[in-house]
Amino acid sequence: MKNPSLRQEPIYQSAPVLPLDQKTSILDWLEETGRLAARNDQDDRFSVAEEDVAEIMTSEDLGYDDFDDDDEVLPLDDEPI
Repeated sequence: MKNPSLRQEPIYQSAPVLPLDQKTSILDWLEETGRLAARNDQDDRFSVAEEDVAEIMTSEDLGYDDFDDDDEVLPLDDEPI
């Protein structure tokens, strides 16, 4: 398999240092190589989720039920009813 970016160096010899190109930044390199992807609008991402939630919800889910089952006072076993 031919891969020009890989090469073998002797184990006891220091590897050569790659020259640093000070003119380009990572952002410039990403743009030049076409690897920089534009962001999508966030509204598009959430619109599907909002539609799914709207389908699940019914009119019963819209109100608040203030009834609490724990508020009822139950007689103890020792007390007569």
